[in-house]
Amino acid sequence: MKRTFIPLAIVALAALALAAPAVQAKDGNERIIALKAASAFPGAKGKAKFKVDGQRELEIEIEHLRRLAGQRVNFFVNSKLLGSKRMSALGAAQLDRRGSNFPAIRSGTRISVKTASGRLIASGRF
Repeated sequence: MKRTFIPLAIVALAALALAAPAVQAKDGNERIIALKAASAFPGAKGKAKFKVDGQRELEIEIEHLRRLAGQRVNFFVNSKLLGSKRMSALGAAQLDRRGSNFPAIRSGTRISVKTASGRLIASGRF
């Protein structure tokens, strides 16, 4: 009976590790989420990082979108346009905000990145 308990415990621990949330905490003041690619842009990779260290900081980045090189993409927080950036020649863009010039970030806040025409590239939730 002891021999079957150990493999079951290992399987249970592995399942817990895989079920870890997409939000990661670092010293309690920083949260990072992965942005999931939309079906129209399956190769897209992205993340959003929110940090409070004396002031609020939000960083959203998207990459692996060479087909959008040179085009503008829009960054949203809960459907509110936060800003627009031009994709680099390598297909990457990043938006940074500090202070109070962006909406409050709470559990459940949605981050999305869209093309200038409104097509979803990637999104995620804190």
